[in-house]
Amino acid sequence: MEKALLFFGCVLAGWAQAQTPFAAAEHLIERMNGPAQQVVVDLDQDGDLDVVFAAKNDDELVAFRQESAGVFGGRETWLAASEELPMAALTDLQAADWDGDGWDDLIWCDQSSGQIAVLPASGASPYLIAEAPSAYACTLGDLNGDGALDLAYVTYNGNAVGALFGDGTGGTLATYGPEILAQPYTVAIGAGSSGPEIHIGTRSQGKVYRWAPATGTPPEQLADWTNVTALAYDSLAARWWVATDNSYLLVSGDPVNGEWEGAAWDTVWTAGAVDGIAPFAGGAAFAGPQSQHLGYVTESASGWDAAVSTALPGALDVDVADLDGDGTWDLIGSSPSRHRAVWFSDAASAQFTAPHEFIHALQYVRNMDFGDLEGDGDLDAVLMVQGPNLYDGGPEMLHVVRREADGSVSQTATPTGTYFGRDVALADANGDGFLDAAVTDYNGDRVVLLEGGPEGLALADTIIHDLNRAKSLAWGDLDGDGDADLVTVAWSSQVAVSVNEGGSFAPEFYLPDGGNRGEAVALEDFNGDGVLDIAVAYSSGQEVRWWFGEPDGPSYGAPVAVGGLGALLAIAAADADGDGDLDVYAPAYGADSVTVLVNDGLGGFAVGAGTGPMGLSGAVGVDVADADGDGAPEVVVADASLDALVVWQAATDSVWTVALGGDGQDAAWVDWDADGDLDVAGSVYSGVSGLVWAAFTGAWPEVVPGCPGDLNGDQTVSIADFTLFLTAYGCPSSCGFADLTGDDQVTVQDAMLFLLHFSRPCTDINN
Repeated sequence: MEKALLFFGCVLAGWAQAQTPFAAAEHLIERMNGPAQQVVVDLDQDGDLDVVFAAKNDDELVAFRQESAGVFGGRETWLAASEELPMAALTDLQAADWDGDGWDDLIWCDQSSGQIAVLPASGASPYLIAEAPSAYACTLGDLNGDGALDLAYVTYNGNAVGALFGDGTGGTLATYGPEILAQPYTVAIGAGSSGPEIHIGTRSQGKVYRWAPATGTPPEQLADWTNVTALAYDSLAARWWVATDNSYLLVSGDPVNGEWEGAAWDTVWTAGAVDGIAPFAGGAAFAGPQSQHLGYVTESASGWDAAVSTALPGALDVDVADLDGDGTWDLIGSSPSRHRAVWFSDAASAQFTAPHEFIHALQYVRNMDFGDLEGDGDLDAVLMVQGPNLYDGGPEMLHVVRREADGSVSQTATPTGTYFGRDVALADANGDGFLDAAVTDYNGDRVVLLEGGPEGLALADTIIHDLNRAKSLAWGDLDGDGDADLVTVAWSSQVAVSVNEGGSFAPEFYLPDGGNRGEAVALEDFNGDGVLDIAVAYSSGQEVRWWFGEPDGPSYGAPVAVGGLGALLAIAAADADGDGDLDVYAPAYGADSVTVLVNDGLGGFAVGAGTGPMGLSGAVGVDVADADGDGAPEVVVADASLDALVVWQAATDSVWTVALGGDGQDAAWVDWDADGDLDVAGSVYSGVSGLVWAAFTGAWPEVVPGCPGDLNGDQTVSIADFTLFLTAYGCPSSCGFADLTGDDQVTVQDAMLFLLHFSRPCTDINN
């Protein structure tokens, strides 16, 4: 399958990107109906952090429990609405030990029903702790010094501020109302001259007040700003966030003595409201529904550092916590308008983020492909989704995932008319400038074409009408006339060639001597004669067969084959040994690693060294690219048994695993987030996420030789090092792992030094 990939030359230095406390690596926990607020809490008391969202459109609390570091289980309804607690419009959600049992309870404000309620961590039933009409925002702290948590809240339409003094079971309510405040929007607890006090921001007045309920005096004004829409007060650092009409204001200083020092900033956002705030050690984070971002600033000796942002359209709430337990802060946010709940992780070293599920609740997703369907410069994805009744027919859909200019994702579905859709591949078959899609219909014994256009893809024609168990396909210009021809592999012994004659297809013809149960196909010039050749992987035959194209074709003679490879379900082509021709990566289902079939340059193949141990057990899909820019291909495998993508780096023999949440079917290297580096993506068959991608973050590890020539660090200069050396020969300084002379280039002098130490252990060389 032709992937729309961005390949790099041998420029490893380009990968060493500057790291910020929160890498731009997004993890979508799950789509839900209007997540408006969230808290981070150890729900199940197992020692790690979980996340609870207030799904306001579903009137429920939705929980995601952390199963392993940074990996969350599926959606759980932690508490559904009831007649007593309708949870009609949850505008604030807090986690705190309200009942003093040592575990954080869940406390929420319901603006619609006018309630403040608590769900105990002990498992006891939820209960109402206050009737508070139009309760909008709340915060917790010890207001009267009795050691028990108290609760401060504001009622937006009720124009009131209230305090609930906790004693473990409830408390006394005190309020100040409309004679002073107008549309109080946000509330915080801080230190005052007479002890703890409540700070209130009012939206319509644009004023900030403080109120010390223990003194019995009404709130007094502290400051006057325009359009105060959010604030947070951290008593340790004494700082506030305030959104003004067209910029944001960070206020720091001593609130007790009224000494405020304000500094406006508009580094990223110049307009829009901020509706969520999270102070943390050394900084503050915020969410803006109009600014379309989560963001944060950090505090240093020289003042406040520039703001950093991550895209989350419609962001309404934000939290900061070490969610994955790696010792660094993570950023958690929610967007009710986009029905998304996300977190952004710190990633200072090379890794792939936890799975980001763009599509939820799709099952039976087989293969995928990537391309710019609309011509807008953004990468789109297509997924072949089998119908719910696999053998009696659809409705089956080709799902299209589009990346929008603002970083969001949209999804549409087009009927394919298939009865058991398997593979999909994109190409501009009719030359109109829009990508078209070919889909195999396994039970329908055919291949269908969906034509692309300004309005998207639509079912157009049948390319092949009778191909028993049509399975995998690939586009390529087989006859050199400039248009895209099609090769389709059937699970029977047939390999069909459909020649494009200017937008329509000639009747297919079949290659001679097909093998047993074809699974995958690759179209490449394997023998270097300028004509595309055809390679097919077979599962029952346990082999790869090559048909070499004739210059006056497309015509093909008898194939050559390499057998004894195990059950092959996928193949990919790349230059594994750096000699300039294309080798074949062939992962066998059940094998631990990926076999590499080495090309002699003339189209003869032999089993090579392979990828080394990858911990595979059920390889189904594979893709290969030079992801780290060192000249040696990296491999990503979709493993159906592990429910994961497995990534292997050639130069260091390093392995990463990305959980898919279901049995993987297809794998791809693709720069989905358009940040200039290659990420990994996979399709999931029996899971519930459809398309999963994981962003690459940090920098790839670079080989540090133990001695001259030991490029892979195994303490011996061997043929494995020589293979790595050849991949870097001729490189500039960015391939420094093979620069043995230290002259910032890999030349014949390095080759001479390498040969001097060849076949010697490092102990001999260093001594």
